[in-house]
Formats: sequence, C-alpha cells, structure tokens
Amino acid sequence: MDLKDEEEDTNPPAQAIPMPNGEPLLSAVAREDLLLDFGHQLRNELNAIVSAASMLSATATTSEQRELS
Repeated sequence: MDLKDEEEDTNPPAQAIPMPNGEPLLSAVAREDLLLDFGHQLRNELNAIVSAASMLSATATTSEQRELS
C-alpha cells in the first residue's frame, strides 16, 4: 500500500446531498477533494512540460531537431 492509498483510507467517503430535481449535489468536502486532486494532476503534468522546455531551450538545436520543427 502506498502513501496515496493510506490517505484515501483516512478520508471519510464523500456524501451526496439529494436535491429536489433528483440530482445529487456534491458536498463541500467532495468538491474540495476533487479540486485538490485535479490541481495536483495538472501541476505534475505542467511541471514536466515546463522542465522539458527549459532543458531544451538551454541546449543548441541540432539539424535533426530543426527538421522536426
């Protein structure tokens, strides 16, 4: 079991609040968990892209790289 699994085990399950139109409304805790997880996933991907772009810009472009662009 990794750290992510342990964190999920300690959090209570999100509860939906029934609404008059029949669709459940996510509780504030569930909404916050969703946004935190989504933000974490985006930050990881964006950090990888920014790091790769930074490394590529720090080196000279080869003829093969120029052909691909």
